[in-house]
Amino acid sequence: MTACATIIHVLIFQVALTIRSNILLVIVLPIILPIRMITLYSKLRYVCMAVVVAALSAPMSAQTITTDSIFNPSGKIKVVPGGLKSIPKPADADTTDDDLNGLDINGSGVSLKMGMEMSLLEHPCIELSTGPSSWSYKDISDAPQTMGNIQISSGTLSLKPLRNHPSIARSEYDRVFVQLYDPEYRGSGLDSSKVWLQGWRFGFHLSSGYTTMHNVGGSGATKSKPEPGWSLLHTGGLVWSYNTFGNLRASADSALLKDLESYRFGTHAGAMIRYNATSALSLSIEAERTMMFNDYSFFGWAGSALVEGLAQSILSGSVIKSIERKSPGSVAIAAVFLRSALSYGIYELRRGGQHFPFSGNKPMISDAIRIGIGVSF
Repeated sequence: MTACATIIHVLIFQVALTIRSNILLVIVLPIILPIRMITLYSKLRYVCMAVVVAALSAPMSAQTITTDSIFNPSGKIKVVPGGLKSIPKPADADTTDDDLNGLDINGSGVSLKMGMEMSLLEHPCIELSTGPSSWSYKDISDAPQTMGNIQISSGTLSLKPLRNHPSIARSEYDRVFVQLYDPEYRGSGLDSSKVWLQGWRFGFHLSSGYTTMHNVGGSGATKSKPEPGWSLLHTGGLVWSYNTFGNLRASADSALLKDLESYRFGTHAGAMIRYNATSALSLSIEAERTMMFNDYSFFGWAGSALVEGLAQSILSGSVIKSIERKSPGSVAIAAVFLRSALSYGIYELRRGGQHFPFSGNKPMISDAIRIGIGVSF
């Protein structure tokens, strides 16, 4: 569902970029954002899977669904013709995520093993962040002026504690955002000897990584409540930008820069460190690289994104997964370092061609560092 929504985002906004109509963006944006928010809460698919298996198993012998979630932490559910029956899990059971996933179809019936990593905690958040940013384009000879960057974002931090190390949780932090960037936001004024860039962008931050957990409150019969501490996240996503250049007379490449104005589709990647100072207040620092495509090819972009996605999947499924099992205490640092280093290397290769390893034009690059404050609900 999330993949379909992302494809819809791309197709609709490419029409907007072609028509270049502000009116169209105003109409489309309220439609896209609710779709994205719905996909963030699509975990109800597990319920649908259970219903399907129950229907398939009804005329057969009783089957077992293995679960490990906040809805049935005790163990298993048996699918019988009359409904679902809970079965306690043995105290000495040693299961992993891989043991609890998959659809098992055999001669005696159908069974579903669901390692349902339903979120133990979900924190809706709003964040405001700001910091310096710079931009570059490989074909210009002048050094451009740095900018200030202001961003507001809204999303949900989802946490899934590891079974073998509950003080560490897998994290997903998906947000929608709006950014404004302008040299005047730095507070030091404009440099009349340099060309500058100003504009706005919006898009999606799709972040994942690991978070430390700790228990707060609770005394006597009152249960303590787990809360997030430090989050180390690798970020990525899609962006749509609108750029304008100022003081073009100061650049020998004014004609080239003029062609780069207008709407631009792109992607971004980076790393984020987030600290929950209290249950309601968080502080963050984020480093981000944004790539704004120059007359991009849809199939070239899709192929390049597929290569990057496969590389990240191999890294996460082999190296990081192994570290998670053998040394869960160090997996947060290792994951954000390795995944961010891979993204940085890929984005460096794309400087010469935006669809690396396929042919493409040279993109505009924007680098930013932001410090933010957030409120959780």
